[in-house]
Amino acid sequence: MEKYNIFTLFFLALLALFSLAEASSSSSSVASSKATITYTNFIKTKCSTATNSLVCLQTLYPFAATIQTSNLKLCTTALEAAINGTKNASTTVTKLANQKQLSSMDVAALKDCLSDSKDAVSELKHTISALQHLKGPDRDFQWANAKTWGSAALSYAESCRDGFSVKKRVTPAVRQKIDSSFAKIEKLMSISLFFINHLY
Repeated sequence: MEKYNIFTLFFLALLALFSLAEASSSSSSVASSKATITYTNFIKTKCSTATNSLVCLQTLYPFAATIQTSNLKLCTTALEAAINGTKNASTTVTKLANQKQLSSMDVAALKDCLSDSKDAVSELKHTISALQHLKGPDRDFQWANAKTWGSAALSYAESCRDGFSVKKRVTPAVRQKIDSSFAKIEKLMSISLFFINHLY
């Protein structure tokens, strides 16, 4: 009988431990779910106020857990997406430039565009660097720098596309590929700049 009681007590204790573990896991799961909803709602709200809200959502929504509810992380994540997009576009430009039977106008425009792309990436990196120094005593100065560099990056991207305008008499197929490569990048830069301008 005593052995039976000991076994029963042991079983009940084990059952209690499992119940506590399950309750803790359930509580943690609920908390995690609530946090995820909070983070995704933050992205939705911010993107709804930005230009090109659909591109904003498509780009930033996957990074909700990283951004959480931080306006600063929102800016830097958008900028990093713009950097990656610009680098990919530069690869496209390089491949186009290596094609044969290009007109002299095509070659010149592609060369200028590649230079603009590199400058845009550089300006975007400067922008992120400035944002990372906003907690210092010169916050307003760094914030102004971020705005300036962000604007410069957008100007370089626009300059690339301008080089392929109809007036430049470049090959339509080349112009089309450049347009499709840089259109989204310009939108990402505009979104980044919008968030930077509304940081404070």
